[in-house]
Amino acid sequence: MSVILVAEMEAKTRRMLRRFLEGCKLEVQAAANLQEAQGLLAAARIDALVVGLGACALGELRTGGADQPALLLLHTNTLEEKKRAYAAGADSWLPRPVDPEETALVLWALLRRLGQGLPFRQELPEGIWLERDTRRLRREGEALALSPREYDLLALLLAHPRRIFTRQELLDRLWELGSEAGPRAVDVVVRRLRSRCGKDWGFAIQTVRGLGYRAELMEETVKNTL
Repeated sequence: MSVILVAEMEAKTRRMLRRFLEGCKLEVQAAANLQEAQGLLAAARIDALVVGLGACALGELRTGGADQPALLLLHTNTLEEKKRAYAAGADSWLPRPVDPEETALVLWALLRRLGQGLPFRQELPEGIWLERDTRRLRREGEALALSPREYDLLALLLAHPRRIFTRQELLDRLWELGSEAGPRAVDVVVRRLRSRCGKDWGFAIQTVRGLGYRAELMEETVKNTL
């Protein structure tokens, strides 16, 4: 599970982001000021930052060695502040008032660029596994190479067996921000996966009519996720 540091002075915003991000299966460490943020970075594993303390605070974190992807929450949505955010080392930024769903989408995009947010290796029934580093579905004596989009979609579904993902949720999580692809693009990837790896690979991608898709394992749970 990816760990997010939320450094935000406003308690209401900090609590809102914590609750929403934890609901998205992200672990959250929260800091109310720069000193707390520095302490958490020194003491715990942190995969990404959400910084609402200003560009100067992010700059200090960068100077102190923080190299994680960082999302800066702007105090004013102006070009000058965006320039300061860029100079401070922000990878992305969002204006206030903070939208927790948009914050989560940007974080998923930042984590995906580093190959985080999804397990490194997922083991399925029947000695079958999915590997992130090679983007291959494997079993003894056989390996199936997947496209980046096929891999991302399959890995997400298999990380949460039996959970229903709507087409729009899959699109929001796995396609780039600003992409003009529509929900039918998800259907295309699902059809390709179904044609390439059927039930003999230990799982099935099921259509939930009117909602979206879910992965059903031949056994009820993923045996082990590393």
